[in-house]
Amino acid sequence: MCDEALDLVLAEPRLAGWALDYVDIADDEQLLAAYAELIPVLSWPAGGQVLHWPFDAAALRDCLRVPAAEGSSAAAEK
Repeated sequence: MCDEALDLVLAEPRLAGWALDYVDIADDEQLLAAYAELIPVLSWPAGGQVLHWPFDAAALRDCLRVPAAEGSSAAAEK
């Protein structure tokens, strides 16, 4: 994940306490095919939300408005 995207994620108070799992898409052919042109990508598997770069703080907040399972983690593909 680029520094700018990581800064946006870390600055979002609603993500405090969430686990952020980094996934290197180069290790997964399906992820590479799906996201190669869109990285970095944030996804919330429990809620099915996906946010790809470029995104800003407003887009991140909009994505967070969609309910996700309690205790969810966000995955960041790089």
